[in-house]
Amino acid sequence: YNVLMLEPLFYSKFLDSKFLLVLQTDAILMRNLKPLVTTTYDYIGAPWFPPYVIKEFLFRIYCDKKYFPYLAKKIISAGNGGLSLRNTSKLQTLTTYLKNSRYWSQLTAKNNRRINEDLAIAYFGKKRGLSIADKDYASQIFIERGNISFDSFSNLYGMHAPSKYQEHYENFLFRKYENLL
Repeated sequence: YNVLMLEPLFYSKFLDSKFLLVLQTDAILMRNLKPLVTTTYDYIGAPWFPPYVIKEFLFRIYCDKKYFPYLAKKIISAGNGGLSLRNTSKLQTLTTYLKNSRYWSQLTAKNNRRINEDLAIAYFGKKRGLSIADKDYASQIFIERGNISFDSFSNLYGMHAPSKYQEHYENFLFRKYENLL
């Protein structure tokens, strides 16, 4: 899955559309996404709690590791790919860069992979000039975990893995829409 989501050929199949919605089987879409097609963001994914800490050393990526304390760190707080909206052409360009970079073997390794595709997109996307939604904006669109009020909940577009992280909201949705099931 991670390799597929980093494959330029995958995004090339969807270039007729400005955006691609990734909706994994454990995600729920709660509203029509049509208002988001005018967004200036190239990638919107739910925030991560806690955020990831990324360090780079000699073309290697280290995520949430204590070693190399002297290296500059980059905090990545949003970009969960399980429910994400992706600008198709920008992601094709980014993944083409990644496939031709020194990072490719690390990103696609079956064993000892240090970061998943969504974190790679959020991290390298920012480095390459893509507009990646920050945690404040992303949390208004999609959530996975974290505290959210019922008022904010009703304005969300979707949730990723509610049965794992937000079971009370998942139950609320099932009760609210049980007549549709």
